[in-house]
Amino acid sequence: MLNQDLWRQRFGEYLELKGRTRRTVESYTEEVTRFFEFLEDTGVERLADITLEVLQEYRLELHRHRQANGRPLALGTQSNRLTIIVMFMRYLYRSRFIVLDPSAGIERPRVPEVLPLDLPSEEEVLRVLTAPDTTTPLGLRDRAVLETLYSSAIRNTELRSLLLDDVDLVRRELRVQRGKGGKPRVVPLGDEACAWTEEYLRNGRPWLEREPGERTVFLSCRGQQLTRVG
Repeated sequence: MLNQDLWRQRFGEYLELKGRTRRTVESYTEEVTRFFEFLEDTGVERLADITLEVLQEYRLELHRHRQANGRPLALGTQSNRLTIIVMFMRYLYRSRFIVLDPSAGIERPRVPEVLPLDLPSEEEVLRVLTAPDTTTPLGLRDRAVLETLYSSAIRNTELRSLLLDDVDLVRRELRVQRGKGGKPRVVPLGDEACAWTEEYLRNGRPWLEREPGERTVFLSCRGQQLTRVG
């Protein structure tokens, strides 16, 4: 017979040692209680009897479960609840209460990605783009950076790695040499981005350059490649 209270207490203490909040500990141990109730209903009496098949049945139980309003659990809720049980099984395995971890082969519900609905308006985008003081070298740089990111949708790290040879204002394109997966690619650049990049290269970058021969496009106030914070 499984001692539900004992394992609930031990798992709770383990979570506390991991620095989890009180609310998280209560939530996780409550889910373990529900899991033990399922095990009791299905006739599982020992920890060693919890197999991958048992966990798959529990996943199916979560899928079939209906709330008071008759609706099924959201996929995100199903995934979160199953993740807690996976964590519990890993705790048992790493603490050597079980010989094998049956949760290693469990497949969790896939939660579809949802695009954000609160996209910025055209006015809000324009407000951000026009925020830099373009009468200064740093302001010109910031405006060129914002316009380039907005126009090309390249990543922050990719923008910071751009070299002068990667910018072709005649063809209105960027050559991203160190893209995702290490694969280079060519990215088109809009009119505004080209115009502000050209203005920055002419009237902003020369004032920021400290070392002759520096090839990085967007320089910090110390004449070096930009970091994540500027």
